[in-house]
Amino acid sequence: MVKFDPAGFRRSGTRWKPVHRAHSMFPAELRRWLSDPGSLTARIRAGCRSQFSVQVINNRRMKPFADEALSLGLAPEHWVHVREVLLMCGQCPWVFARTLIPEHTLQGRWRRLLRLGGRPLGELLFRDSEVCRGPIEIARLAFGDRLHERIRRATGQNSSIIWGRRTLYALRHRPILVHECFLPGIVASSARASGILARASGEGQ
Repeated sequence: MVKFDPAGFRRSGTRWKPVHRAHSMFPAELRRWLSDPGSLTARIRAGCRSQFSVQVINNRRMKPFADEALSLGLAPEHWVHVREVLLMCGQCPWVFARTLIPEHTLQGRWRRLLRLGGRPLGELLFRDSEVCRGPIEIARLAFGDRLHERIRRATGQNSSIIWGRRTLYALRHRPILVHECFLPGIVASSARASGILARASGEGQ
């Protein structure tokens, strides 16, 4: 995978900020998750091992939110294929992922994106040398945000603030927009891990 400049697409909404501009606002326990340029799927799988799974919530044609259409360079009334999943660690949802795939991206061999089932999209994207990745954007999602509402409905959780990141990928100049939103389960796990490391460091001094 290589990086690309998404200048050919329209600028996203103001709530989504480049990772380097939002870094100072990150909660400590999510800093590495939000800014890590590698595969989120691979990192969660490494932490959960055999307990990792993908739970498909939604997989159908929908109209994008206004800021999503803007990022993809589409008119708001344009239909896209939307895939929403939970990345699970055991019985606990760690990440809500929402992927938007325009119709013109689903050509040739990329139609296989419609048939992923319970397989993680991230593994396919990071293994394909033809896939280019744009810069990470970060947002602090709160009540009233449409993406926050999608997460609440999918998980039944009522967290007032959810941190998310999104990335625009390109498959031969055809875009895919991927959101990854971090749920209370991963926040709690990261906080516990940070506490264990801090105690271990203190004991070793």
